[in-house]
Amino acid sequence: MSIALPLPGMTSPYFEGVIGHTVPASTFPLGNLLIDDTRYDYEGNWAFCRFTGDEVLGARFGFGRGKVDLRDYGATHEPSSSFLMLHVELMLREGAVQWLATGNYDAHQLTVAADLHDNRLIDGDREIIRISGWPTMDWHMVSADGEAEVDVAIACKTVTILPDCLMPNNRFAMWLAIGAIHGSVRFRDRVLPVSGTAFYDHPRINVVSHAVPPVGWYLYTPMHFDDGSSLIAYFMKDGHGKQVEYYTFGLFIDPQGQASWLPEAEIIDLSFDADDKPAAWRASFHTDDLDITMQARVDACTVVKAWGNARVAHTRRENTNFPLVFNAEARIRRGLQDAIINGGGLAEYIAHA
Repeated sequence: MSIALPLPGMTSPYFEGVIGHTVPASTFPLGNLLIDDTRYDYEGNWAFCRFTGDEVLGARFGFGRGKVDLRDYGATHEPSSSFLMLHVELMLREGAVQWLATGNYDAHQLTVAADLHDNRLIDGDREIIRISGWPTMDWHMVSADGEAEVDVAIACKTVTILPDCLMPNNRFAMWLAIGAIHGSVRFRDRVLPVSGTAFYDHPRINVVSHAVPPVGWYLYTPMHFDDGSSLIAYFMKDGHGKQVEYYTFGLFIDPQGQASWLPEAEIIDLSFDADDKPAAWRASFHTDDLDITMQARVDACTVVKAWGNARVAHTRRENTNFPLVFNAEARIRRGLQDAIINGGGLAEYIAHA
């Protein structure tokens, strides 16, 4: 089947810039960051973080604002312009703390500046969200009851626009920034310093129909290594079990900042645990001058607390979009160079029911 959509080396109608080309965050056009609900049904700001300490392993936090047809992801939510998805998820050493407040607020309660990167949601006397600045962002989020809080700075270094993805009911576009994160998180009375790497993405979606197979599942695996390099990968299969070739890819950024787009990607030996979540996998990536093989294993995890609304899943098994902290080892071969590096990331896996 021919896919009529922008691919690496081309441009997306949703962003200014070339797909698959990594650029300094300081040069990235401001219009790609600003929320514009006159042109896009849904936009979001999400941070996937992996930390270096042993008290807080990782975090996922952010929001998605506006109309999206979640049937493509296996849900039954009716598309609505008032929809606001809102998560603060802290992956502590003892388990996950998840404030999942989707549906508690109206999208229009979140104010967006017209000419600078500034998003805020204030409820009564509490500031629930504040995201401001670029390429260094001050990011503050707190649960409505004050039990969970994120207060960090993210210094974005590079940005890459990813390919668009056509689904039966949505057109999905996204760019990804990588940078250092520093600050603190809090659960109840425990304030914990954090530092590490943030993978920050900005999706844009329009609800539009396409004659394509349904989504089967996708696995998104951003990871950072001890030598300073990063590897980001998407693996996707349709509802018939066939790999979606144009949305199975990798991006490798070496310690010197040299970026390599990896269109030839394959996931191997993907295994699942008792909660039907990925437990381990191997993957390979290939270009004319670069070969990467890697293996990953997800940390065992329990749920310390999950709250936010009446529909919150209180167990890992029930949560269909549970953040996955994983450790990874990769072998990087380029010309005569051959190195083994170690690191980890925070993955997202969603499967259509």
